[in-house]
Amino acid sequence: MSGAENNTAVIYPPEFLFTFDVGLEHLVGGSIIWEALGKFGDADFPWKKPVTLRSIREKTYRGLVYPGVAGSIMIGLVDDVDFSQVRQELSDFGLQDLDGSGTFLTAACTPFEEASVCRKLESDFEYVKYAEMNNIVRVNDFSPGWSLTRLV
Repeated sequence: MSGAENNTAVIYPPEFLFTFDVGLEHLVGGSIIWEALGKFGDADFPWKKPVTLRSIREKTYRGLVYPGVAGSIMIGLVDDVDFSQVRQELSDFGLQDLDGSGTFLTAACTPFEEASVCRKLESDFEYVKYAEMNNIVRVNDFSPGWSLTRLV
């Protein structure tokens, strides 16, 4: 470093995101975390690592660093609705794993088509105030922030 101190530090482990265009509304993403084991790297990477599915809206910095959780949506409801009726109707619509209370629900839907499911919910159910894809939220309180490098 020619006398200069290196102040670079890895705060979070590297994450590899593989994207596939399979003709759906969003790209299919597979996220794999690389975990250093001492000074020897990660002998299990990538074959023995769990793959987490991500729903990628677009191949931009924002779309890749903050991808969607595949098949997961958030639904806001108007006040004073019959929660049991809402749960039944949304289940009949095809949503699964409905969870929440009051005016907020989370649900599982068809992966990689979350945007069209959300638009349909907002147009077909008057008690749905909003519906949107559940996205990854990352802490960004360090400089220069998250970096993104394309590997070919």
